[in-house]
Amino acid sequence: MEIEACRLGRGPVSLSVHGIDEVASHLVRLAEQAQRRLWFFTHRLHPALHARAPLVAAVRRLALSHPRVDIRLLLVDPDAVARAVHPLVDLAGALTSRIAIRRTAPEDGEDVHSYLLADESGFLIRPHWETLDEARVGYSDRARVRALAGVFEEAWVRGEAAAALRRLLI
Repeated sequence: MEIEACRLGRGPVSLSVHGIDEVASHLVRLAEQAQRRLWFFTHRLHPALHARAPLVAAVRRLALSHPRVDIRLLLVDPDAVARAVHPLVDLAGALTSRIAIRRTAPEDGEDVHSYLLADESGFLIRPHWETLDEARVGYSDRARVRALAGVFEEAWVRGEAAAALRRLLI
Protein backbone atom coordinates (compact mmCIF):
# COMPACT_ATOMS: atom_id res chain seq x y z
CA MET A 1 0.00 0.00 0.00
CA GLU A 2 1.28 3.45 -0.91
CA ILE A 3 1.90 5.73 2.05
CA GLU A 4 -0.22 8.47 0.45
CA ALA A 5 -3.28 6.21 0.86
CA CYS A 6 -2.70 5.89 4.63
CA ARG A 7 -5.13 8.11 6.55
CA LEU A 8 -5.37 8.44 10.31
CA GLY A 9 -8.75 7.15 11.39
CA ARG A 10 -9.45 5.52 8.02
CA GLY A 11 -6.84 2.90 7.33
CA PRO A 12 -5.13 0.62 6.95
CA VAL A 13 -5.71 -1.10 10.29
CA SER A 14 -2.26 -2.67 10.35
CA LEU A 15 0.62 -3.28 8.00
CA SER A 16 4.22 -4.35 8.25
CA VAL A 17 6.89 -1.91 7.11
CA HIS A 18 10.56 -2.60 6.43
CA GLY A 19 13.52 -0.34 5.85
CA ILE A 20 14.50 2.66 7.92
CA ASP A 21 13.21 5.15 5.35
CA GLU A 22 9.80 3.47 5.21
CA VAL A 23 9.57 3.32 9.02
CA ALA A 24 10.57 7.00 9.24
CA SER A 25 8.06 7.94 6.53
CA HIS A 26 5.20 6.35 8.48
CA LEU A 27 6.38 7.99 11.70
CA VAL A 28 6.21 11.36 9.94
CA ARG A 29 2.87 10.52 8.27
CA LEU A 30 1.26 9.72 11.63
CA ALA A 31 2.68 12.86 13.24
CA GLU A 32 1.54 15.04 10.34
CA GLN A 33 -2.02 13.75 10.59
CA ALA A 34 -2.34 13.85 14.39
CA GLN A 35 -4.65 16.52 15.73
CA ARG A 36 -4.77 15.88 19.48
CA ARG A 37 -2.17 13.45 20.74
CA LEU A 38 1.33 12.15 20.03
CA TRP A 39 2.82 9.84 22.62
CA PHE A 40 6.32 8.43 22.10
CA PHE A 41 7.61 5.50 24.17
CA THR A 42 11.21 4.65 23.40
CA HIS A 43 14.50 3.86 25.05
CA ARG A 44 16.28 6.62 23.19
CA LEU A 45 15.42 9.15 20.56
CA HIS A 46 17.28 7.72 17.58
CA PRO A 47 18.55 10.48 15.28
CA ALA A 48 17.92 8.31 12.22
CA LEU A 49 14.19 8.26 13.06
CA HIS A 50 13.35 10.99 15.54
CA ALA A 51 15.63 13.83 14.41
CA ARG A 52 14.35 14.05 10.84
CA ALA A 53 13.25 17.56 9.94
CA PRO A 54 9.76 16.56 8.69
CA LEU A 55 9.01 14.79 12.00
CA VAL A 56 10.22 17.73 14.09
CA ALA A 57 8.18 20.11 11.90
CA ALA A 58 5.05 17.95 12.32
CA VAL A 59 5.50 17.86 16.11
CA ARG A 60 6.04 21.64 16.16
CA ARG A 61 2.92 22.22 14.06
CA LEU A 62 0.83 20.05 16.37
CA ALA A 63 2.25 21.64 19.50
CA LEU A 64 1.35 25.11 18.26
CA SER A 65 -2.03 24.16 16.79
CA HIS A 66 -4.06 24.18 20.00
CA PRO A 67 -3.36 24.66 23.71
CA ARG A 68 -4.89 21.29 24.60
CA VAL A 69 -2.75 19.03 22.46
CA ASP A 70 -1.02 16.22 24.33
CA ILE A 71 2.55 15.53 23.24
CA ARG A 72 4.61 13.28 25.50
CA LEU A 73 7.99 11.62 25.22
CA LEU A 74 8.54 8.77 27.67
CA LEU A 75 12.18 7.71 27.58
CA VAL A 76 13.92 4.79 29.23
CA ASP A 77 17.38 6.35 28.81
CA PRO A 78 17.15 10.16 28.70
CA ASP A 79 20.83 10.35 29.69
CA ALA A 80 21.76 9.18 26.17
CA VAL A 81 19.67 12.00 24.70
CA ALA A 82 21.20 14.55 27.09
CA ARG A 83 24.69 13.72 25.83
CA ALA A 84 23.80 14.76 22.29
CA VAL A 85 21.91 17.57 20.62
CA HIS A 86 18.44 16.46 19.62
CA PRO A 87 15.87 18.62 17.83
CA LEU A 88 12.84 17.11 19.61
CA VAL A 89 14.42 17.87 22.99
CA ASP A 90 15.27 21.38 21.80
CA LEU A 91 11.66 21.80 20.66
CA ALA A 92 10.39 20.56 24.03
CA GLY A 93 12.65 23.12 25.71
CA ALA A 94 11.18 25.89 23.59
CA LEU A 95 7.60 24.69 24.13
CA THR A 96 7.67 23.41 27.72
CA SER A 97 3.94 23.92 28.23
CA ARG A 98 3.13 21.88 25.10
CA ILE A 99 5.62 18.97 25.08
CA ALA A 100 6.39 16.87 28.16
CA ILE A 101 9.33 14.52 28.67
CA ARG A 102 9.66 11.93 31.42
CA ARG A 103 11.92 9.01 32.37
CA THR A 104 10.31 5.63 32.88
CA ALA A 105 10.34 3.90 36.23
CA PRO A 106 12.89 1.05 36.27
CA GLU A 107 10.22 -1.65 35.87
CA ASP A 108 8.91 -0.03 32.69
CA GLY A 109 12.38 0.12 31.17
CA GLU A 110 12.28 -3.64 30.68
CA ASP A 111 9.82 -3.28 27.78
CA VAL A 112 11.87 -3.68 24.61
CA HIS A 113 9.23 -2.24 22.26
CA SER A 114 9.20 1.34 21.05
CA TYR A 115 6.04 2.94 19.83
CA LEU A 116 4.24 6.09 18.80
CA LEU A 117 0.54 6.66 19.39
CA ALA A 118 -1.25 9.24 17.26
CA ASP A 119 -4.70 10.40 18.33
CA GLU A 120 -7.10 7.54 19.09
CA SER A 121 -6.38 5.28 16.14
CA GLY A 122 -2.78 5.51 14.90
CA PHE A 123 0.26 3.58 16.04
CA LEU A 124 3.74 2.60 14.97
CA ILE A 125 5.40 -0.18 16.96
CA ARG A 126 8.98 -1.30 16.57
CA PRO A 127 9.52 -4.81 17.99
CA HIS A 128 12.76 -3.82 19.69
CA TRP A 129 14.03 -0.35 20.49
CA GLU A 130 17.30 -1.01 18.69
CA THR A 131 15.51 -2.18 15.53
CA LEU A 132 15.05 0.88 13.36
CA ASP A 133 14.13 -0.79 10.07
CA GLU A 134 11.13 -2.89 11.04
CA ALA A 135 7.74 -1.83 12.39
CA ARG A 136 4.05 -2.54 12.50
CA VAL A 137 1.96 0.52 11.70
CA GLY A 138 -1.75 1.16 11.80
CA TYR A 139 -3.91 4.13 10.97
CA SER A 140 -7.31 2.96 12.20
CA ASP A 141 -6.97 0.49 15.06
CA ARG A 142 -8.73 2.09 18.02
CA ALA A 143 -8.65 -1.08 20.14
CA ARG A 144 -4.89 -1.50 19.84
CA VAL A 145 -4.24 2.20 20.46
CA ARG A 146 -6.56 2.16 23.51
CA ALA A 147 -4.66 -0.83 24.95
CA LEU A 148 -1.25 0.75 24.31
CA ALA A 149 -2.45 4.11 25.66
CA GLY A 150 -3.45 2.39 28.91
CA VAL A 151 0.03 0.88 29.24
CA PHE A 152 1.63 4.20 28.32
CA GLU A 153 -0.47 6.18 30.82
CA GLU A 154 0.41 3.80 33.66
CA ALA A 155 4.11 4.05 32.78
CA TRP A 156 3.83 7.84 32.54
CA VAL A 157 2.34 8.08 36.03
CA ARG A 158 5.07 5.83 37.46
CA GLY A 159 7.77 7.80 35.63
CA GLU A 160 9.55 10.90 36.79
CA ALA A 161 10.94 14.11 35.39
CA ALA A 162 14.07 13.40 33.38
CA ALA A 163 16.75 15.12 35.50
CA ALA A 164 19.33 14.68 32.74
CA LEU A 165 17.17 16.75 30.43
CA ARG A 166 16.01 19.33 32.98
CA ARG A 167 18.98 21.60 32.34
CA LEU A 168 18.34 21.36 28.60
CA LEU A 169 14.68 22.27 29.00
CA ILE A 170 15.27 25.46 31.00
